[in-house]
Amino acid sequence: MKSDFIKMALILGLLSSVGPMAIDMYLPALPAMANALGTSSKAAQYTLMAYFIAF
Repeated sequence: MKSDFIKMALILGLLSSVGPMAIDMYLPALPAMANALGTSSKAAQYTLMAYFIAF
């Protein structure tokens, strides 16, 4: 029983860290993505807004 609790706590802890890690990887790449896609940085920031709405 205690082993199941530890496994569940570990899984939930790892899953809760996915969102912040994705943002930490996404934000520094935002200007490079805008440049590569040939769009303005303002338009690229809309993708960040969509990410926050979705998650």
